[in-house]
Amino acid sequence: SGHSRYISGSAFSPDGTRIATASHDHTAKLWKWPSGDLVATLTGHEHVIHSVAFSSDGMRIATASSDGTVRVWDGQSGRRVALLKGHKGMVQTVAFAPDGHRLLSGGSDETLRLWDTERELLLRTETGHHGSLVQATFSSDGRYVATVGSEGETVVRDASTLAVVRTLTTTG
Repeated sequence: SGHSRYISGSAFSPDGTRIATASHDHTAKLWKWPSGDLVATLTGHEHVIHSVAFSSDGMRIATASSDGTVRVWDGQSGRRVALLKGHKGMVQTVAFAPDGHRLLSGGSDETLRLWDTERELLLRTETGHHGSLVQATFSSDGRYVATVGSEGETVVRDASTLAVVRTLTTTG
């Protein structure tokens, strides 16, 4: 019932009763915690799944894959509820806004995308990293977004407009 290949990501549900795992076997799995019982296997991606995230209410799970798609799943049953297409390469990170409806995705096409998951609608696309976008997150109040690129910079943006607020760089 476990994954057949390397696990590349995991996330706890906000209430701590479930864990979602992402894998190189092209699946994500939803597990009960602490029993470890398998609830569902999330299938449909055609390549490696790099990242998995729960919405703040635990009702949705998002996955990011090398197949260039983001998929959104029901957080209880594992049934697919949305397919988000638009990236021109692998998608490496996903993160839900605190409202549970907006979702960030980023990847090898050097873009950050903001989605409305309820309407399966792309709201904004921005660039700004020189390399893959490897991590994205919302601030706890939902006002800001922070992204990390493979070049080592963190870019902080306004969550509504995706306008750059500040760039944090390494020195040396």
